[in-house]
Amino acid sequence: MFGLDISDRTLRLVSLKKKRKKIIIESASEISVTPGIINEGEISKPELLFPLISSLIHNAKPKHPNSKKVAACVPERKSFIKVLHLPNDTKLTDEIVQSELINHIPDDLTSMYIDWKSINNDTDFESVLVGAVPKSIVDSYQAVIAKAKLIPHVLEIESSAIVRAITPAKPTNPNEGILIIDIGLDRTSFIIFDHLTIQFTSADTAISGNLMTSLLMKNLSLSYEKAEKAKRLCGLSKTLGKGAVAAVLNDQFETLVSKIKQIISFYQDHYTDKSHISSILLTGGGANLIDLENKLITKLKIKIQKGDSLLNVTQNNVDFINAKTQTSYTTAIGLALRGLEYDKS
Repeated sequence: MFGLDISDRTLRLVSLKKKRKKIIIESASEISVTPGIINEGEISKPELLFPLISSLIHNAKPKHPNSKKVAACVPERKSFIKVLHLPNDTKLTDEIVQSELINHIPDDLTSMYIDWKSINNDTDFESVLVGAVPKSIVDSYQAVIAKAKLIPHVLEIESSAIVRAITPAKPTNPNEGILIIDIGLDRTSFIIFDHLTIQFTSADTAISGNLMTSLLMKNLSLSYEKAEKAKRLCGLSKTLGKGAVAAVLNDQFETLVSKIKQIISFYQDHYTDKSHISSILLTGGGANLIDLENKLITKLKIKIQKGDSLLNVTQNNVDFINAKTQTSYTTAIGLALRGLEYDKS
C-alpha cells in the first residue's frame, strides 16, 4: 500500500517496502495541482483530479508502486480530532463516545464519519482519541481515488500521518510535549503531541507559503517566479538580499510567533494531565525558510528544529527526497508508514 498526499496545490506519492528489519523507499513522485481543482480541502473538479493521480503514479521513480491499495489523507481543516476523558468505569461503545463528543463539536454528528480508540486507562479516567470527518469529504476522496483505478484502503486525518513520520517509532520519553508546526502553501497547521497522542490541532490561513509570496510580489514589485526565488534564497536573513525580503516577511514571522505562544498557552491552561511543551518540530515546505529556526529560538527560548520525515525510514532510494525537500514529503511518508502497518495487520 502506498501513501497518497492530496492537497490543494500538490499531489505526492511515497511507496515503502519492508525488507527484514529495514524500511526502504520504493518509489516517490509529486505533481502540481491547478488552482481551483481542490479548494480548502474540498474537491471541486474531480474529473480533473483523477487524471493527475494517474500521472503521479506513472511518473513515480525509481519505479511505479506495485500495489493499487492507497493510504490517503483527508484535509486537516475539514477534520476534528480530540482526546476525550471519560470516567474510568465507562463501558466504551460508539453511543457513549458520540454522546460525549456532541459536547465538543458543533457539527451534526450524523453527517460525519467517526472513529475512536482507547489510548490509556488511568486510575481516574479513561482517555479516548476521537477523529471525525464530514461524510461528504470522505466520500468524495474515496470516489476520486477509485476513479483513478485505485483502492482506497485507508483514509487518515493529515495530522496523524505527520506525527507518524517525524516522531520516533519507539520514543524514549513518552511524556515529552511537542508542538509540531506544518507550514504549507495555503495554511499552517499546529499539532500538539503529548503522552504519545495527538492532543490538539489548529490551522491558520493567515500564515502560509503563498501569502509570503504574494506579499513579496506586492511590496517588491516582483513576478510570481521571482518572488518565489527571493523567498527561497533570502528567507528571513537580514544579510541576504540586503534584508529586503526579510523586512517584507517580518509580519508573517511575528504572526507565527504570536500564534505559537497562543497555542502553547491554551494547551497549558485548558488541558488536564498535560506535559510541558519542551520542543517544536517544523515541517512542510515553509520549514525550509532561511533563518526561521534561529529566529524562533531567539524569540521563544525553546528547542526548535526541522522534523525529519526520513526518521523512521532506513534507506532512501530517491535522490529528490533529500535534506532540503524531505519536509514537503512528511505527510506522504507518514501515510506510507501507515500502509505498512495495515499490510502487517
